Amino acid sequence: MTWCEVLPTIVAAAPSIAVAIVNLILLKRNSQKQIIHNEKRIEIDSLAQKLEGFYYPYTILSKENTALYALFSSNHIKEDTNFTTLASLLEKREFSCNDSAILKRIMQNDEELNKLISLRGNLVDDPKLRELLVKSSTHYSVIIMAYNGEICNETDRFNACIHPGEVFEAVQKKMATIEARILKLKMDL
Repeated sequence: MTWCEVLPTIVAAAPSIAVAIVNLILLKRNSQKQIIHNEKRIEIDSLAQKLEGFYYPYTILSKENTALYALFSSNHIKEDTNFTTLASLLEKREFSCNDSAILKRIMQNDEELNKLISLRGNLVDDPKLRELLVKSSTHYSVIIMAYNGEICNETDRFNACIHPGEVFEAVQKKMATIEARILKLKMDL
């Protein structure tokens, strides 16, 4: 066979070969885009799980506790500027019917917060925030034991177990970072 005989066949097949090569390139490019899209969806789902599994429930319970504590402590702080709930419970202080009901609800929330930290704390990937949550959990455990009468007196010993006030702000900051990341990923889809 000579080139003159083969050349028309090659020329006739060239467009088909070119189309096949272009299709392969487009297929590869689309596959890569799909992989990136899938990776972003997986990251969005993972971040949403963190928010829904830990950050949102923690925030709701903490906000409720903050509001309840403001109601509970308002009268007591007027009487004693150094008032702390933990010290009052350790000293077996008696509370009014209303304050007892509010305190009971705060303790229920503290139990829920403690469970949330214990069961879902693995969703928190910030080491500093995890450390604050450990301190919070210790506070919840000690105040619940004091409320239940399992520990008493020794207020100086347990003063270190006061709730770390900065934990709520740290949770809010991390939550905002996660929400911003989700928004960016969704915009890039």
